[in-house]
Amino acid sequence: MKNTEQFNIRISKSLIFDLEFISQHIKINRNDWLRTKIAELILKEKREILEEYEKKYITGYLTENEFKKHTGIFPTEGMKKLRTEHEAYKRDDDRRAKEIVENTFAQLNSKQNMHFDKYLKGVIKKVEAKKKKTKNKRSRSKII
Repeated sequence: MKNTEQFNIRISKSLIFDLEFISQHIKINRNDWLRTKIAELILKEKREILEEYEKKYITGYLTENEFKKHTGIFPTEGMKKLRTEHEAYKRDDDRRAKEIVENTFAQLNSKQNMHFDKYLKGVIKKVEAKKKKTKNKRSRSKII
């Protein structure tokens, strides 16, 4: 067989027995059955790894060169298009979030929200008090 390499592996006798049982039952040579199953397993695992790298590239965690370095291939045109769409969607999200923050600040600056400022200060004091209580409980438990 051209373009092949011998690969030896030790497995338990019980697995050999089970392998022989399968081989006789489906009437296929056990080596052929093993080759097929190993190929299926490898292809499945490789596909999952490639999908993970594709997601990282599309979401902007990897550059084109980094994707090529890890996978051995350049991103496809479809992946590049998805990345562009993802970036546009992300910019729109950032723009919407910024508008919400600006609107909130505008509302806080209005005279109607003087009570809101007092409310925020009260909430901050309560949070700080809880932190102190938890800190005190932790320090007491260390002493005991």
